[in-house]
Amino acid sequence: FARSTMRVAVLPGNGCVEVRRSNWYGWLARELTAAGIEVALVDMPDPHGASERLWIETCRGALACDARTVVVGHSSGAVCAMRLAETTRLGGLCLVGAYHTDLGHESERAAGYFSRPWQWDAIRANVAPRPFGIVQFGAADDCFLPLEEQEHVATSLRADWRRMDGRSHFMDSTFTELLELLRERCSAAASASGGEG
Repeated sequence: FARSTMRVAVLPGNGCVEVRRSNWYGWLARELTAAGIEVALVDMPDPHGASERLWIETCRGALACDARTVVVGHSSGAVCAMRLAETTRLGGLCLVGAYHTDLGHESERAAGYFSRPWQWDAIRANVAPRPFGIVQFGAADDCFLPLEEQEHVATSLRADWRRMDGRSHFMDSTFTELLELLRERCSAAASASGGEG
């Protein structure tokens, strides 16, 4: 198969000490690697507090997020991905369980992401519209996030909004819909470039 010119970086939710054993992250990395797509997935510093400064540094360093990287962010990772995209050109942005306020939680406030207004226009401008663009998965029955929080992000980013009620906060061990989306759109990038990578 043609190796994709796009790569994927996964930003986990907070509280995930061993990311490859948490939720669907390790499963997704294995499946994408088997499909010839390069994946960056690392244990994050300050896994419980999800410090913006430390996580953004990791995005730019160990995860090497750049204009050929589709950044997949889940929960706190989605918030980090949005802040990253305010100042960094990305190949795509895929948000899962995204929100835009601290929801009244001191720990969320302390992380740093919510200390200033969101630059929605900058995020949209920094994410390549093709072949991936901005995709957002959410659910009305999310156990942590009100639907209005998620919809505000989707509207502000003009995201491809994929509401999947019944999936709560997307903490399963697999995530087939996300895998298929990434395989399809990263393959489209490989086809468009002749598969050289």
